[in-house]
Amino acid sequence: LYGYGNDTVNAKRVLHQHVPSLEEEAMIDHYMNAKQWSQARELMINADRVDNKNLMLLRQICSENTPECQEHITFTLKKLTTQASITRQDDTGNQQLYQIGNIFHRLGIIPGAEQQALIQALYNKAAEPKKATP
Repeated sequence: LYGYGNDTVNAKRVLHQHVPSLEEEAMIDHYMNAKQWSQARELMINADRVDNKNLMLLRQICSENTPECQEHITFTLKKLTTQASITRQDDTGNQQLYQIGNIFHRLGIIPGAEQQALIQALYNKAAEPKKATP
């Protein structure tokens, strides 16, 4: 619409606000389809996002206990602690946490001190009494 009014300044502003996220999404999809997990992981971290695509990344990156796997688990846990409390209705957060637990169990990994602290923070946050809205 801005383009029709020859308002190129606002057209460019709107384009740069919305296109980077679409481009980022397309690139993450591209790397995941090409099974280039490290590149997809890098974009996910730069975008600071944890969603259903992260579940696939966790499964692929953590097929073995590697430093990259440990780093991605820690990234996921940190991101989960900054989101709203995990509840029964929070499907994505629960799936992320379940996947991490599954990886720990499958690979025989004992969470490091930082990971244990993040997991405890998630439990504490979930146990906090909910504030009543007036």
